[in-house]
Amino acid sequence: LVRAAQDRLLTTPLSLFAQCAAWPEVTRYEVKVPPRARQQGRTATVALRFGEVVLKRPWTVAKTLPATLTLRVVDVAEIDPPDTAQRVRWCLLTTHAVQTEADARRIVGWYQMRWIIDIDQTLRLSRLMGCRGRARNTAREESIARRHARRFEIGYRRGVRCNQFSMRAVDLDRAAA
Repeated sequence: LVRAAQDRLLTTPLSLFAQCAAWPEVTRYEVKVPPRARQQGRTATVALRFGEVVLKRPWTVAKTLPATLTLRVVDVAEIDPPDTAQRVRWCLLTTHAVQTEADARRIVGWYQMRWIIDIDQTLRLSRLMGCRGRARNTAREESIARRHARRFEIGYRRGVRCNQFSMRAVDLDRAAA
């Protein structure tokens, strides 16, 4: 599961983002947008679309890679964002089957839980930085690592219990497999 950061060429005349916009809207619902730099957290109304696309291989990569790649796409686009806020637009590419609205919402739920990975990565990097032979702030670095671990544990529990898509811990384990 990845988010498309830039438009891609398809085997059809349309580009990835244009193809997503051309699909019929499946549903509208609200998502919580976390606070970002200079923006407060808010609730956004988004339109959900999904389908399948065949991406062309970029001309900049090795010709030994396949010429095309078939993926499923879940497109989430905000309807009427506030003037002061950046519009929510997630074009999510996945190899998972997406045939129903429930499947699409599950993919969006996984994407919304990405901050768990960010916290885990921060913890791992802080441990690496502490192991590079810098003896002077060892106690402080251990304290920071413990604090990150505690935040990760609390956030993980909250993410599992409070997820609006009712994902259970068993589902997360199955998803990771």
